[in-house]
Amino acid sequence: MGNIVSRGLPVAVSAVFVIWVIHMVDEPAKIWKGISSASLPLLAAIVPVSLLSHWFRATRWCRFIGKPLPRSYAFSSVMIGYAVNAVIPRGGEIARIVNMNRTTHAPYPSLFATLIAERILDVVVLVGFLGFSLILDGQRIRETFPTVARLGPSVVALAAGGLILMILLGFSGEFFSRVAGRVAGSLHEGFGKRLEVFARQGAEGFSLVRRPLPALLAAVETAAIWALYWLCFALGLSAFGLLDGIGYQGATVTFTLTSFSMMVPSQGAIGVFHTFGQKALSQLYQVDVDQALAWATVVHAILMLGVGVLCGVVVWALQGFFAPAPKDQFVTKKEDVPFDPFSR
Repeated sequence: MGNIVSRGLPVAVSAVFVIWVIHMVDEPAKIWKGISSASLPLLAAIVPVSLLSHWFRATRWCRFIGKPLPRSYAFSSVMIGYAVNAVIPRGGEIARIVNMNRTTHAPYPSLFATLIAERILDVVVLVGFLGFSLILDGQRIRETFPTVARLGPSVVALAAGGLILMILLGFSGEFFSRVAGRVAGSLHEGFGKRLEVFARQGAEGFSLVRRPLPALLAAVETAAIWALYWLCFALGLSAFGLLDGIGYQGATVTFTLTSFSMMVPSQGAIGVFHTFGQKALSQLYQVDVDQALAWATVVHAILMLGVGVLCGVVVWALQGFFAPAPKDQFVTKKEDVPFDPFSR
């Protein structure tokens, strides 16, 4: 039942939003006309810009892990994750971790922790974009997207709590792992030892906060990731001739609201991306509904199918030609190796 809900709910959510999008279409012919008139060079430019953002994400991931790992394997793991996400909702997070472990031997607890740290940073940036968008066009956002405006304090609290937790685990991970081991050891000695190792390796995923220069570089890479995301949106808007009409202010607000759609559990953001993007453009900036849907359809297809699926499959196929990762960077005593949840 849990699997049915976890896999069926995103599909159902996407189906509801797709029906809503179809309901919003006034003249289907205008959508095709808008797509056919878009600038192909500008649309094509989205692909390398998006891939560059994913490369920065892979570089930041290696920085969180804290070992001189080949960036190629981190990049391939990120791309494989995007490809799997298009088919299995949230399955890409597991796929990228499994691939990273198999290719670089990084321990699962640390990889899971780095993934959480990444999500915390992304939420922090999204909070910043939301705050900036409310400054740019707060009144219209509150009137058109009251739910997003009401979510603001919750997202801020989530980001702040996540940062505090990341800092605590980064500086006091050894202490918390010992406490967890002793508590569990009072019930079962062997389980307590394994839990302590598991917790200690997990805390290593947050150890970046103890290293000033890597932490600063990770912050710069985070800024680069989101700046490139924004550039992808701006290129798409420009390709459809919309950027001149709504300006960079409108592009920023549209980007922020559409980014919130990624927080909705759905099948590859299908329908959700289109609905948020269409409503932001048409209701905030009076862009024609069909033109807005044409933009959302093409940009989502490029990012999800072109970059996510196609490039992800290509990178996965080429992964065997990458230079092998050193095997001794995560060597531990045999008895210290925690349980591998994905072993046969």
